[in-house]
Amino acid sequence: MVIQCPECGSRYRAKNIRTDRPEVRIKCPKCTHVFSVPVRTTDASRQAPQQPAVLIVDDARFFCEILTDLLKPLGFELVTVGTGAAALDALRARSFRLALIDINLPDMSGLDLMRAIREDDAIKDVPILAMSGAYRRNECEVDALRAGADNFINKSFKPDQLLSAVRDLLIP
Repeated sequence: MVIQCPECGSRYRAKNIRTDRPEVRIKCPKCTHVFSVPVRTTDASRQAPQQPAVLIVDDARFFCEILTDLLKPLGFELVTVGTGAAALDALRARSFRLALIDINLPDMSGLDLMRAIREDDAIKDVPILAMSGAYRRNECEVDALRAGADNFINKSFKPDQLLSAVRDLLIP
């Protein structure tokens, strides 16, 4: 769905807007104008079963797009969020087969997010692949594993390294 701000004319793509309300309120990131957008309401009784999903938690939009392109052939629904709070909301709202979590998030540390996931009985079993662009590989990896990650990968990975790490965590 493409949304256009009536104030400044900026256009944005919105994916998977699901609500029981006939419209949602949107705040334009460019001009901060708030406006309503009509959406189709969902009827829970007619929804198809959810496709198995992988959660990508990273505030770098470009990096999310790279991960999405690399993981799309695996056949999972790929859900991206940019904050730890949004990740916790998403994890509590539906089932995920895997979470890829950046250690550096804007609202909380990725390490704190991993700890919160492991402390929540409803979502504690979701496998976590931690990621970091920082070059302190050993320090970041040890911290991530202590916080609850099942594996760690540096963001300067080769595509085959990412796919291998993801496959290892997806195989029961």
